[in-house]
Amino acid sequence: MGPSGTETGHLRRLASSIASSARALTTDVTVVTSPTATWSAVRAAVNGAAVLVYLGRGRGFPSPYSSVISTSTEDGFGLNPSANHGDSSVRFYGEHAMRTLALSPNALVLLLGTAYAAGAGEPGAPQPSASTARARVDNYGAGFLAAGAAAVIADATKSASYYLRAVFSTTATLDHAWRGSPTRNGHVMAFGSTRTAHATGRLDPETTRSGFDRSIVGRLGVSTAVVRAGGPASPPPAPPYGSAINADDLNNSVVGGPDRRMVSYRFRATTTAGLSSIRVYLVTGSGYSGGTHGVLEITVQTDDGSSAHRPSGVVLATTTYTPGSTVANSGLPQISFSSPAQLVDGQLYHVVFRDVDASPTSNYISVDGLFTFGDPSPWQPRYSNTDWANLVYFQGAWSDDRGAGQGVITPIMALSYSNGVVDGQGYMEVWVSLPKTISGSDKVRETFTVSGSSRTVSSASVRVRRDSGTSPLTVRLETSSGTLVAQGTVSAGLIPTGSHPGWGTAVFGSTVTLSAGKSYNLVLEAPSGTSYDAFVIREGAKWGFPADTYFADGTAQYTTGSGWLGFDQPGGGTNLTMGDLQFLLQ
Repeated sequence: MGPSGTETGHLRRLASSIASSARALTTDVTVVTSPTATWSAVRAAVNGAAVLVYLGRGRGFPSPYSSVISTSTEDGFGLNPSANHGDSSVRFYGEHAMRTLALSPNALVLLLGTAYAAGAGEPGAPQPSASTARARVDNYGAGFLAAGAAAVIADATKSASYYLRAVFSTTATLDHAWRGSPTRNGHVMAFGSTRTAHATGRLDPETTRSGFDRSIVGRLGVSTAVVRAGGPASPPPAPPYGSAINADDLNNSVVGGPDRRMVSYRFRATTTAGLSSIRVYLVTGSGYSGGTHGVLEITVQTDDGSSAHRPSGVVLATTTYTPGSTVANSGLPQISFSSPAQLVDGQLYHVVFRDVDASPTSNYISVDGLFTFGDPSPWQPRYSNTDWANLVYFQGAWSDDRGAGQGVITPIMALSYSNGVVDGQGYMEVWVSLPKTISGSDKVRETFTVSGSSRTVSSASVRVRRDSGTSPLTVRLETSSGTLVAQGTVSAGLIPTGSHPGWGTAVFGSTVTLSAGKSYNLVLEAPSGTSYDAFVIREGAKWGFPADTYFADGTAQYTTGSGWLGFDQPGGGTNLTMGDLQFLLQ
């Protein structure tokens, strides 16, 4: 418990009460309170903690005070600058310090009454938008999750006894424990983390629009039994099951041209090995290329380590590729490095494209990526924004390529490593002009057979558009024979109308297991009078993208009431098996 001015006495009594509740459940309880709650004392006390409870002041981001996050002072603890010098002076230790905490693997962090941590700002401040609240929760959790915590729960009511009992006396997922809290409001909003890979967040405001006083972020499927056992440390969680990619179209990033642009594809290595080759999408035509299409210098560079994560200029490998006139027939080439860059698992790197033609302003080409309108959070469910991004060098500076400010561009790139590992994003087209309708007897589904190991899921997220009506979208998880396994709905008001689709999440009533080798259907349906549209994204198998870069377990289908067919391809081709719904199961 940190120094909190006139509130310190009340918080000290509350800390004592929480400690008493904890001692009724476990003998291993350590308490540190102001005026001796210095950084050194707190860091030593939380060593190996399975549950960490913090009461005190907080600074977070976004805030009214700055436009740039400060990891040195924001999203952490407010502590005594030195011991036994009162309860008013405070020093803030931010995300950077939280990352150094030696928590027990899969610990639970409880932030009680801490400003910004649950989404709301300081007492008396105006209520934030939902997007600002999500960002605050995501940022506040990032340091603790990086230190090994399974999840971070923030509760403005300063209530801890329920969560302590949930951890030490029951067995449930952290998600279910959080949802069952007596402080729940019943207005759960789900989001994917942009700060922490494979993390998920939830808000539960007092109303559907304000009162952001309760949240959770992290790996919500971790069991309370794992938390109280202090581990063991678990391997990195598997990515969401499904395509986990959203897209509305394709968009190019010019390499060279009149502005002499460069492009970077930022990625996080998933293995320690040499990067042998990449496969990318090159595109020509008016507005995309000029002259002879130039000469591409392709380098692998380290990340600069800044909060913006730009290419450092430190080159680990280089090669050149001359598209020439054949690019129309081989626009998705595999490009090899004769001396591969040796990459380290978990580190950020950049593949940088530069036009080194003698006349780059007239001889140039573009790399193509998936394009999503607006500013989805995260940009892609499969990745954090840091781990997979399209950057452009323009007018002397690197920045995220936002497609003329209208949306987000996601790299289309496969990475092949010397140890046989393949990674990347291999969806290379969006059949936006041929959606299929969900209404009455018109339904769509993803039919799939589970590869690898069995998976447990408790929700399904789908990306669709609402055309008319107000009835909810029903999401059914069935066996291949049509037997219902689980079901949930998405309220019509949560799905956008207009030109572009959006994500909606259906929460199942319980956690279900998808058994390895078994086949299932994820069926989307709505009653007559309400109409939704589903759009598929195309797997790049025909163009050499390996199965690990897209959802190879299934395919999208539709029905008008008499049999299921594969989606149709614009420009020709019907009943095809190369498309997937924009969906994920978690």
